[in-house]
Amino acid sequence: THETLFESLHAFIKKYGGTQEKNRFHLVLSNAERQYLDWLQYTEHKSRTTAIRGALREEMENNDEYKKYLQKD
Repeated sequence: THETLFESLHAFIKKYGGTQEKNRFHLVLSNAERQYLDWLQYTEHKSRTTAIRGALREEMENNDEYKKYLQKD
């Protein structure tokens, strides 16, 4: 579900948000999510990585709780 994906992404950001190095991780998607990324890649010429990274960065920029978390350090 979207909530589970959000929670997983949030936990990932919380754990690795301060690092400047690039990290790889394995993401398990439903068939519908995979089809959407394939459609996005075909119609907008965006790679899956670019689409996921863009959504993740948008979430980071719009999440006030995450911004507060970053200010604690």
